[in-house]
Amino acid sequence: MSNFTTQNPGTSVEALRHHYCNVGNEFYRLWLDPTLTYSCALWEENEGHDNLQAAQLRKIDFHVAQARVKGAKRVLDVGCGWGSVLRRLLDVHSVEHAVGITMSEIHYEWISALNNSKLEVHLESWMDHFPKEPYDGIISLEAFEHFTKLDLSQQERIRVYREFFRVATNG
Repeated sequence: MSNFTTQNPGTSVEALRHHYCNVGNEFYRLWLDPTLTYSCALWEENEGHDNLQAAQLRKIDFHVAQARVKGAKRVLDVGCGWGSVLRRLLDVHSVEHAVGITMSEIHYEWISALNNSKLEVHLESWMDHFPKEPYDGIISLEAFEHFTKLDLSQQERIRVYREFFRVATNG
């Protein structure tokens, strides 16, 4: 990122490879829902826990509503995993173009195999992402907390986040 001076502010490629690639997709398919959403679900009160997929889709829809991106032209999903948010943006929320960033080769290959012209995925760090056009909205489920290391000062962490959002929203 331009004017970015903090070295290695967040999660490393090695850590992600260890977490995702070393065990493979089949391991995650054993215990995730069919969308392969790898983050906390949003359950309704008194809802049985036998419908994880409904709770995951509810959570995605909640974040889409909070980001106010229904019908948007371009939306970015940082730390896009296996693409559940990207697919939901296109299939349900009428987003014209969904872009994902991941540092995981296994996620990149999974999403690339979808061959959807409205979906774009980049194998890169959020720090290295320079969009061709600005985004109308940015969504990230349980990834932003990995952007900065705990040993950075609060001022350094704020600077990291501000620089990312400046670049992402100005294209």
